Amino acid sequence: MKRLIMTIAATLLSGISLAVLAQDNGATYTSSVVGSNANSGIPNVIALNGEAKENLPGVYHITIRFNPGTKEITGGDWVRTVLQQEADGSQSEVGTLHGDITGGTISVNEQGRVTAINAATLTIAGGNKNYSGISGGTGVFEGSLQAESGSAGPPQPAPSPQDGTPARVASPRSAPTDAGPKPGFSGTMTLHF
Repeated sequence: MKRLIMTIAATLLSGISLAVLAQDNGATYTSSVVGSNANSGIPNVIALNGEAKENLPGVYHITIRFNPGTKEITGGDWVRTVLQQEADGSQSEVGTLHGDITGGTISVNEQGRVTAINAATLTIAGGNKNYSGISGGTGVFEGSLQAESGSAGPPQPAPSPQDGTPARVASPRSAPTDAGPKPGFSGTMTLHF
């Protein structure tokens, strides 16, 4: 009898464990994103503002820090404001989601200009309004930067000092990319929560 009870208990526990492991109440939202470089000459940083389409339509801002030597993304943050189309054609905010960037890489061309963001790993820290109950999740942000006509391209990495002194941030007035149009960005943003 004791063996039968242990067998039943083990069977029930394994069934519960498998059900918990298989359960994923989250949903995945993938959107195409377009935008422009909003960086004002800060070295080793890509800052993008843009529009997210399809799932969770709205606007986003993302700031990515990277190591120019290894091309690895070293950090950053993001915010996505979800908008709803109203009957009169206007848009209203449904809520925001925000979080950090914890990994990924960048690509550069022969001139050393950033041309792509490769699988930037997003974490979801929280949200507000319709997303106030969100306290975790993951995502990926990736795509290509295209220099627009007449643009010098996005701000480029500044060499890291070899003597351990902190790098200096160039004044926005002296940044060569401020004179012309900012480069465009197109890609995808996937969020799972």
